[in-house]
Amino acid sequence: NSFIGTVTEKKEATLIFDQDQPSITSEATGITFNFDQALKITAHHIATLDSSEIRLDKKIEQPILTRAKLLPLLPQVTAALKFQEYGLTHNDNRYLITPSLLRRWLSFVPDSSGPKLSISLAAMDDWLGIVRQEVEKPAQNAKFSLTNGRVTEFQANQDGVSIDTNQLQTNLTENLPFHQDLVLPVKTEKAQYQVSEINDLGIQKILGTGISDFSGSPKNRRHNIKVGADALNGLLIAPGEEFSLLKALGTIDGSTGYLQELVIKGDKTVPEYGGGLCQIGTTTFRATMAAGLPVTQRRNHSYRVRYYEPAGTDATIYDPAPDYRFKNDTGHHVLIQTRMDEKNSKL
Repeated sequence: NSFIGTVTEKKEATLIFDQDQPSITSEATGITFNFDQALKITAHHIATLDSSEIRLDKKIEQPILTRAKLLPLLPQVTAALKFQEYGLTHNDNRYLITPSLLRRWLSFVPDSSGPKLSISLAAMDDWLGIVRQEVEKPAQNAKFSLTNGRVTEFQANQDGVSIDTNQLQTNLTENLPFHQDLVLPVKTEKAQYQVSEINDLGIQKILGTGISDFSGSPKNRRHNIKVGADALNGLLIAPGEEFSLLKALGTIDGSTGYLQELVIKGDKTVPEYGGGLCQIGTTTFRATMAAGLPVTQRRNHSYRVRYYEPAGTDATIYDPAPDYRFKNDTGHHVLIQTRMDEKNSKL
């Protein structure tokens, strides 16, 4: 059983496609030797200055998957590929699997009852990487900081989500050939700190969100929108309190950072400090409607303005009037958070 020679790697028979037609490669027997034994003998020869040949015991490795065993399973491969498209769904998204993708993923694996057709996770890696970017998100702990009655830091808790790849492999394998969409299996990781655990004001979830588009706004108008948005960010509205937007914004002039820009005054458009703040009024109104809070004072513009489309969802403000007001009837504090996306011109 002793030999001097090279190592031959064992090769399993595998599934391949030639011009989309499945076929099976041939297996190959492996020849190797006992590596631990080789190291011990080599160390002894070095220590004793022995330059004679090192003869090692040959080890034969037989492949588990052979061409003879896999050939009868080729009809399963053909049947598995007889579909147009297949989807894995997650929330409102659908991630497509096509026959060309599946051809790259299919493989045969050993099983106690013999070889079986399966899905290779390694072959799915590139596709899964794209899906992960949309689906997976890390767990996010809640954050809350209050300074002088204003929330200076707030972050809602968010459970982490990751794709359960082992379950995905099992689901896909067990559903070959595909007949209907499957839900993408995911695992969730709970955030360590919940919003309800870090504040006693009753702030736990988003009540409503308002968005408006200020695309095409000149420089001064964009500047005023940002100053106004910053003035609102972090404000707390007490239970039962009537919120006044003009009161929250405070003094609107050059001393508070505002620039002159066009405003609608009656049936005219004239330059004044704070021009563009109706973008704040409109976005706040839309958030109020989404939250279901009662509006106590609101006036629309004298004529349609492209920044406030669609019509009927706008709110004009002008110091000292008209104001925009709503009441906090939730029984808890309400937190206002603002974010100005200057790249996409959204507030």
